[in-house]
Amino acid sequence: MAHRKYYKKDELPEYLLNSIVRTAYNDAGFFEKIRVERLAAKDPLIGNILKDYKETARSVHSIKIEECPQELLEIIPERRLNSRIGKPSFTVDLYTTLLSKPVSTIAVTVLLTITVLSVVLLNRYEQFNNYDKAEVELASRQTKYALAIIGKVFNTTTKSLTDEILNEKVSKPINEGIKTVNKIFIDEGDKK
Repeated sequence: MAHRKYYKKDELPEYLLNSIVRTAYNDAGFFEKIRVERLAAKDPLIGNILKDYKETARSVHSIKIEECPQELLEIIPERRLNSRIGKPSFTVDLYTTLLSKPVSTIAVTVLLTITVLSVVLLNRYEQFNNYDKAEVELASRQTKYALAIIGKVFNTTTKSLTDEILNEKVSKPINEGIKTVNKIFIDEGDKK
């Protein structure tokens, strides 16, 4: 990346500012640190910004961690748990024993899932109907009878369709139309 020799404060790219901050807090990689140090040596604005961030980083790192009194540490989890669940009871004890740790939560979830799946899969049964020979023969006769009735209905429908409907409703009007057209042609031919 080619950098200009001098930057104006409002033209400083964000990636460069991020690199300066990482360098000041010693989070930058080796080559990034060298690049920022070289730019700071060349450009006074970058040098001043790096110097300010380094001073801020030193003051942040110099802050001492204060220890919290043990009494407060013991009260906080108890209050947090009681405010969420209510009064201490068997369910609170069960919750803290089983579900307050991620590993135990995963184990309980896996155990419940396996239990549900095994109950569903193992208790699945297929119902077989065992019919005796007489019932099968009766069903066969009834099926043949039903198919015979359907066949008669189709035959009757076919006859009525071809004989009555096609002849009277379709053929007759077509024949009358053809006769009318022929009559018109014959009358026109006679007039000539």
